[in-house]
Amino acid sequence: MFYRIFPFVIISFFVIYSIIIGEITGVLVASGALITSIFTIGISGISAIRDKILEFRAAQSGDYGNQYDTTHCNILTFGDTVISYLPLSTHTISFIIGYLSTAVDPNLYILIPLALFLLIDVSYNYMRCAGVFVIIPLAIGLILGVGWGKLKTPVFTKTGEETCSAATTKVAFNCRRRGIN
Repeated sequence: MFYRIFPFVIISFFVIYSIIIGEITGVLVASGALITSIFTIGISGISAIRDKILEFRAAQSGDYGNQYDTTHCNILTFGDTVISYLPLSTHTISFIIGYLSTAVDPNLYILIPLALFLLIDVSYNYMRCAGVFVIIPLAIGLILGVGWGKLKTPVFTKTGEETCSAATTKVAFNCRRRGIN
C-alpha cells in the first residue's frame, strides 16, 4: 500500500516542510507536479495509447478484469472513470528527480534513493500496467521537472531609481561613567 501512495506522500512532505521553514519551494514542486501531470493525463486519453494499454492489462488480468485495473494500476478515479491510463506515480517521481537535479548542489542522498524507487516503479508499471508506454510519463516527468527547476529561480529587476547610501553626517557622542569623563 505504501508503494502506491508514495508519490503523494513525498509531494505532501515537500509542501509541509516548506510551510514549516517558511519557503515556497515545496509549494512550487507540488504545483509543478500537478500542472505537468495534465500533460500525462492528456496523452493517456489518446485512443490509440489507451487501447494498447487496456489490451496489455487485459492480458495481465485474466479473469479479474476491472478489479485488477483498480488494484494494481489505477488508484485515482473520478466517479467510475480512470483519470489516467498512464502511471502518474512514474510521472510524479521522475518530475521530482528532474526538479531536484537542477539544484545548484544536487543532494545525492536524496536523488539516489528516489532514482532507485523510480526504477522499481518503472519496472512494476512496465510488467503489470502500461508495458512499454511507461516511457511516456517517465520522459514527460523528467523533461518538465528539469524545465520547472530551471524556472524556479525568480529574476528580480530594478523598478525605479531607488538607491541606498550610508549616512554622511558623523555624530559624536560624549559618554560618561560615574565619576569618569
